[in-house]
Amino acid sequence: MLKGDEVEDQAPEGAIVAEGVNYWFVGAAWNEGDQTPRFLADRIWQNGYDDKFSHLVRQMKQGDRIAIKAAYTRKHDVPFENRGRTVSAMRIKAVGTITGNRGDGKTVDVAWEEVDPPREWFLYTYRTTVARARFEDDDMARQLVAFTFEGKDQDIARFLVNPYWAEKFAEDTEPLTVIEEEEQSDGETDAPPVEPGVVAEISS
Repeated sequence: MLKGDEVEDQAPEGAIVAEGVNYWFVGAAWNEGDQTPRFLADRIWQNGYDDKFSHLVRQMKQGDRIAIKAAYTRKHDVPFENRGRTVSAMRIKAVGTITGNRGDGKTVDVAWEEVDPPREWFLYTYRTTVARARFEDDDMARQLVAFTFEGKDQDIARFLVNPYWAEKFAEDTEPLTVIEEEEQSDGETDAPPVEPGVVAEISS
């Protein structure tokens, strides 16, 4: 059973992405810093790894939608009563449409639109550098896609009635210890159990 806030969607090596428009959520933080301004200026997105995520980048195709995100956790200034407990969040910084794939597992061409100011999404987030939202069979992913690409508001109350988060933020739930919170932030995720057939993995 998967637990934690950050859901990871890494298709198996060689997996085929279904036809139609796919929705990708990608990171832009390299060792050199945030690459978002460069990506927007050059109208591209690049995979910062030489040996990871290449098979996913090759699956991106013209017409797919893509968003630059940053995932993190916070305890304060969240739009619901979290009782001081860690909440996973994700900032959407830019959205775009893929216009070409260079086939090298590194670079895709993108018609970007900056999200200014960035929009913030809570609870159901992607930690991994490259993730495809499996909205076909995941209502939470569908809501994330609508929030990101259609400008819809997040219906946080709808997420909080989910038994997993309802228990986590319940008034009578014992707060996590410092060690547990650090472990959760570093490697675990905080989402409800994954439905059969949905690929989800944990990564730091």
